This record gives sequence, structure tokens and C-alpha cells, in this order.
Amino acid sequence: MGPAVMIRVLLVDDHAVVRAGYRRYLEQAEGVQVVAEAGSAEQGYLAYCQSRPDVSVVDLSMPGASGVQLIQRVVARDATARVLAFSMHEQVLFVQQAIVAGACGYITKNSAGEALVEAVRAAHAGGRFFSPGLALPSVAHQPLPDAGSADALSAREFEVFRLIAR
Repeated sequence: MGPAVMIRVLLVDDHAVVRAGYRRYLEQAEGVQVVAEAGSAEQGYLAYCQSRPDVSVVDLSMPGASGVQLIQRVVARDATARVLAFSMHEQVLFVQQAIVAGACGYITKNSAGEALVEAVRAAHAGGRFFSPGLALPSVAHQPLPDAGSADALSAREFEVFRLIAR
């Protein structure tokens, strides 16, 4: 007696070991299947277009185009896309950039694997999910991302900030 709905997930992270670990967590959960993986934003966009996942989990810090840029591209292509940002960064500015780009949640890499499963289920159900303890920007409480926010950095400005932070 399997679940009525299988949640199809795309994992995008430049570290294969990280993807493998989170794939294992997700696939041990009932009703979750990883249908595609990618190691860069460019590959992630192609994988999204090919696999049409229900939920995408996107690392923000990758070589080349950032996860924020990938989130923007996916949401521009499909306004109904459910994308979770996945990052080692806990600073509120990173959370804000992900949400403004169109993410419906933000999971820190130090979260338990169960949190990722919970986040995927929340995103699939149309909700938001944020790792416990994260400082949330005001945009986190808005029903939809406010891409026109004047206090938001452009994708390029955020990319410069990310490189400085690294």
C-alpha cells in the first residue's frame, strides 16, 4: 500500500557527496523520489526542463551561475515552480535573496535530514518552510515573493556580495 502521491524532486548541488547524502534521506522517506540531479545551475536548469520535478532543492553557492540565478530562471519559466534554497549560509541577506528570487523555503545544510524531507513535503503542499532558528526577513512572511522590492539587491549585486562573503 504505497502513497497516493509521489513527490518528484530535483537536487542541484555542486558536491556529489552532498547530493548523494540528501538523495538517500529523501528516498528513505515515503512518497519522495529524486528524479534528477545536477552539479551546476546550468545543468540544473536543463534538468528542471527535462524532468519537470514537483520540488527543486537548489544550493545557493555553486561555481558559475549561482543558485539564486537558477531559482530566478526556473520561476521565470514556470511561475508555479516550487523551489527550496539549500545553503550553508544562515545570514538573513541570503534568505532574503532566495525568497525574492522565488524560493518557497530555505534549508540550512546543518539541518537534520528530516528537515529536508519536511521542507520538500511543505513545498509540495504549497506552503513555505524555513530551517528552525533562521532569522527571517520580512519578505518571508509575504504570500508571494516580492521581486520588485526596492531594498532587494539585483542578482549581480548579490553575486558580488556572495563572492565577498566567501
